[in-house]
Amino acid sequence: MLIADLLSPRLSLFVLSLSAVPIAAMLYWVRRKHRLSYGITEMMMAIAGLYALMLAIVFKDAPADGYLSLISERTISFMAAVYVMVRAFDNIGEGLPARFAQVWDVVFPKAKKWRDTMSGGAKIRNQDSG
Repeated sequence: MLIADLLSPRLSLFVLSLSAVPIAAMLYWVRRKHRLSYGITEMMMAIAGLYALMLAIVFKDAPADGYLSLISERTISFMAAVYVMVRAFDNIGEGLPARFAQVWDVVFPKAKKWRDTMSGGAKIRNQDSG
């Protein structure tokens, strides 16, 4: 028996909606730790979503497309809601008082910028040769 069977339909939908929060937290962690990979994935998802939208607009009368259209609409809506949650995590992290920021950075560590690591290496080489 599922937990959703024990709860009222509205409460079970609320609980299921809250289950997206850990997904958003995980994606926010990936965004903080691996910015380039996250950005590339984000761009690919945006292109795929736009492609699905264009297919629906151009081929709106395609036969047997109703089920696929329903799945894609729900998937895109879910991804949009999770994306808004990831942005909310970002805004929360940026707006935290200093006393909480240290804990936030432990839970969601920032990635080292590739340029910073490269320029740091260049400075060491320049100091060694000079």
